[in-house]
Amino acid sequence: MSYEQLKAFVAKVKQEKTLQDKVKEEKADLVGIAKDAGFTITTDDLRIAYTEWVRDSLSN
Repeated sequence: MSYEQLKAFVAKVKQEKTLQDKVKEEKADLVGIAKDAGFTITTDDLRIAYTEWVRDSLSN
């Protein structure tokens, strides 16, 4: 998975209410949701992206 895949998945989620609802569910399987939407991401990809997001948020 590339960062581009993750960005594309996030963009699609922002555009589609159905995906937004799935992602907002408690204990949502983000990897499975992304796969069903045609994207390839892993739990490591999500962990890395979250870590970077937190780091960026704290530095602002």
